Order: sequence, then structure tokens, then C-alpha cells
Amino acid sequence: MPSMNPEHGQPRRKISSLIVSLILLFSSVQLFSSSGQAEIPHENYDLIRSDLDAVIALLNSSIRASERAFMDMYNMSMDAVDQDLRLVEGVIEPASKLLDKIINLAESYRNLSELLPPFVALSGEEQDFASMEREFLGIRARLLEYADQGMLTSEEHLAALGYVARGRALIASMNSTIDEMLVYANEINALTVEESYPFLPNDMIPLIEKLRELLIWLSIEFEEIIHRIHWNETLPFLILWIKNPELYLGETIIGGGYLFFNGSFRSGRNVEIRIDGDIRINTTTNDGGRYSFSFEIPIDAAWLGLHRI
Repeated sequence: MPSMNPEHGQPRRKISSLIVSLILLFSSVQLFSSSGQAEIPHENYDLIRSDLDAVIALLNSSIRASERAFMDMYNMSMDAVDQDLRLVEGVIEPASKLLDKIINLAESYRNLSELLPPFVALSGEEQDFASMEREFLGIRARLLEYADQGMLTSEEHLAALGYVARGRALIASMNSTIDEMLVYANEINALTVEESYPFLPNDMIPLIEKLRELLIWLSIEFEEIIHRIHWNETLPFLILWIKNPELYLGETIIGGGYLFFNGSFRSGRNVEIRIDGDIRINTTTNDGGRYSFSFEIPIDAAWLGLHRI
């Protein structure tokens, strides 16, 4: 793969678990029911100028560390990612304390508190992405071992099925996390202080978008690894994965899987997805025996409670 050089209604209520029950694998989905910009004042600037300048400097240092983290995520350098994200987290507390001091000195600057939330949110998404990437890379390494060793034992066969399902779910979840990171990066870029944009320019958005390229590459490679594994020809299986185990009414269940029997992954085969025994989704496997689906959860009290897929 290429290498990169360093340079978000209604109130929400918890509803249930979708217990996914298909051949050999089980997944669960938790359902729930679901429920600016800071306008920075212009007076008293001299009173808090040095502290405000320090806050802006700290938050800009967070941006620089985030940019390095995105590059290291792209290059799958997870130890470096950990160092980058520690730096990102390290500026949040001192910046928060300085903002509190500013607001205490000049109450009219209370809207400065709006500066911090998108940075905190972005940091959280970065941590989530890094955690998922690290887990995925571990799964990838294990499946590569299986692909190189020949026929799997029964225990390895079952483990490999679980790894495939989890790996696919992680790719989908990382893609959604990229969407969230873009939201917060755009919020940061739009922040203003005294009619200026103190956090521009930066490279966060293009670097976050580069992570989509990484996911495309990883997804293609993951598919190749799956088909290199010497699956037990006498054990047919249907793999099911679901992207997110926690959902809300009105949100969409996204998932997919693989169909294998008679010694190969089967294409052009119909797969029925049932919820509580009722057929809710019909889909067809592609040339690699892979299928995908989505289902929007109705905003309906009847969906409160336990459901089985």
C-alpha cells in the first residue's frame, strides 16, 4: 500500500438487544430510542489576551498532533499513533483550565467555552479509530497465519469465522468514525475568535480523508486473505456481522457476511435476514460469496424490547 510522508429530534430511549443468531456465529445489537458556533464577544480582550493566546496555541498544538496521528494511522504505525494521541489529550486539561480562568475574569467571554468541545470530541473519535485499527491489524495478522498454515483444525476454523466477522464489522465502524472525525474537524475549522479563524490553515480534513484510502486497501486485502484460507470443505457456514451493536430507533442496521458450502464461497445465492422470525431483508451473494444489507429501524414503540436476528 502507499506510504505517506510526515508533513451530528427526539429524546433517545434505550430499547433492546438484537440477538443475532446465524450458523456458527452470534452477534448482538443494542437498540435505543433517540431523542455552533461560539459567538465570541469583543470587549475586555486586553484583560485576557495572554491567556486566550495561550489557549489558541495549545489547541493549535493539538491540531498538529492530530495531523501526525492521522498520518501514522495511515501508515499503520500504532506506537507512534499512541504518542501522538497522548499529546492531543495532554493539551485539553490545561486549555480547559485557562478557559475557566478567562471566563472568571471576563464573564462576557463565557462563550469561549464553545472552543473546547469539538477538540474533545475529535480526540475521542481519534482514540476510537486507533483502538479499532489496532484490533483490526491483530485480526489481520492472525488470519494471515491461518492462510499460510494449510488446513485448519475445528477450533481454528471456528476462530477464523469469528475473526472474519469481527474484521468486517471493524472496517465498517472505522469508516463511520471517519465521518465523525470530519464533522468535528469542520467544526474546529469554523471556530472564530475576534472575527478571525485561529485554527486555520490545517491539514486535518485531507489527512482524515486519506484514511478512507487505507480502509479501501485493507478491505481489498482482507477479502484476499479470506479466500486464501484453507476452509474445511465439509463444514458449510454462513457468517454474519453487524457494524454497530448499539443503535437507536430510526437508525440503520448495517451488516453483511459470507456464504460457504460445497467447498467454496457461493455467488448468486439468496440470503434471507429474519428479525423475530419475519423476513425483513433479502440480499444476494456476490462473486466472492459476500453479501451486505441495511435495515432502518422503525420509529415505533413495538420495537422496544428484545429482538432476534
